[in-house]
Amino acid sequence: MRAAVRTAAGCEACMYYYEKLPLMSIVPGGVLKAQLRAQLDGLGGHIDEVFPDLDGNNAWLGGTGEAWERGPYYLSGLIPLAFLTQDQRAVERMHLWVEAILNGQQGDGNFGPVRNYDWWPRMIVLKAFAGYFQATDDIRILDFMERYFRYQYEQIDRQPLYFWASARAFEAMEAIDLLYSYRPREFLKELVEKLRIYSYDFCGLFEHFPYSKPMTSYISRPLFNAGKELAEILDNHSKKNQTIKSRPTRESILAFNRRKMVSLIMKTHGVNLAMALKYPATCGAFTGQPEMEALSRKGYEELFRYHGNSTGLFSSDEHLMGTAPSQGIELCTVTEMMYSLEEIGRVSPEIWAYELLESIAYNALPAMFTPDMHAHQYVQQPNQAASSRARRQFFDTDSYANTFGVAPNYGCCAANMHAAFPLFAGYLVLRHKKGLAFPVYGDCTVRTIWEGEPLEISETSSYPFDDVIRFHIVKAKGGIELHFRPINNTDFVISCNGRVQPGQEAPEDMIHVAAKEGDVIEIS
Repeated sequence: MRAAVRTAAGCEACMYYYEKLPLMSIVPGGVLKAQLRAQLDGLGGHIDEVFPDLDGNNAWLGGTGEAWERGPYYLSGLIPLAFLTQDQRAVERMHLWVEAILNGQQGDGNFGPVRNYDWWPRMIVLKAFAGYFQATDDIRILDFMERYFRYQYEQIDRQPLYFWASARAFEAMEAIDLLYSYRPREFLKELVEKLRIYSYDFCGLFEHFPYSKPMTSYISRPLFNAGKELAEILDNHSKKNQTIKSRPTRESILAFNRRKMVSLIMKTHGVNLAMALKYPATCGAFTGQPEMEALSRKGYEELFRYHGNSTGLFSSDEHLMGTAPSQGIELCTVTEMMYSLEEIGRVSPEIWAYELLESIAYNALPAMFTPDMHAHQYVQQPNQAASSRARRQFFDTDSYANTFGVAPNYGCCAANMHAAFPLFAGYLVLRHKKGLAFPVYGDCTVRTIWEGEPLEISETSSYPFDDVIRFHIVKAKGGIELHFRPINNTDFVISCNGRVQPGQEAPEDMIHVAAKEGDVIEIS
């Protein structure tokens, strides 16, 4: 039973090109099903048994362990993985984490480990909870979000975004959008403006991109690494310390963020940039400024021009390091780039984002895991002659960075890697005003309700290892309009019941096909 109803004002204000379906509406098959199964049998389903930061002592579960981003990162992948596969152990662990966080919300609306006041990891939790609500209609999620966002709105002028949070200010944008579509509170719009004020200006950065050279042109690598080693010692001590620290003042936070070195580090960090690429599109859509959408594409084009490689991504080891194919690409960059492309394509007509998304999902992402997904790399190289412990030309990683393991180099990727494949599966089918869209391709069955009646469509193919994709309209009362993304650089032909359909009006348009129950649509 639906526990909440979208308001007319909320729906009107946040009318995007496509809308996500509840996760359980999509049942992956074929290649993607096998990949999700491998993830469940590998680290995705068992990392809590081998990685102490994600075991039952995690502070987000009420323990004394890890209290920053790793728990939330893990949850952001666990939720879609559990709903898509309905694996019993994954579902049980998902509910364990969700209930612990929900029940731990404080009276003022804040939540999470009290010894960590950072806004950043809470953004990840809210993003994950958006998917949980879409799957369950659990009204507690909306109540939780509203209390927290009101708390953040009231506190953010006293405690502005700091360091990582100032670079990743809009990672909770999907949650803000979701809450506003059900409860269009004016303070949410004002909160978005406050987040913009206290964050780094990535829109301006993409408009006039200044970092055309490798990071070593802007800072000495030995000097940077010496400072990093000292900072890591202090950070590790801080993370183990159970005392509740006093919060820095507003003035000290703003002064720290304005430091030239801090700004340089934040604006050249690969993961930050991968996240930020969606901000012009998603924030522009929410605030009624669709002209901002073009900056997401311009930002990508600038990054690719100066730092791109054959994967379609850009060097990020961990910072921008030019176009040499021996430079590294961090797994978190791959994961966050995929989510940014997913959201850019959802809120705007920018189908280039889905073309690139599909390429990354079927090429760059699986290259970073062993086939059984029992181990992963921290960084991959497009031209990777060896995977070994050695000091390479990466800007900011250790000698284990391109080896395969549970948590080589930093543990952020060990926690975050679980989200990429499950979130991708959630974008196989989207809803639009007149029907459904298939922006990326993969064997699956979608079962949903359309105009009060059951709708079922099966997509069968071994894609991307096959050049034929078939769609069977199993159930549909009346007609329905289906959107299909043309595949670039192919002789793309789409037919319905054997009759070839006309192509799109412009190269960047989706192909629209009117269909009814019993129809068979084939792409070759």
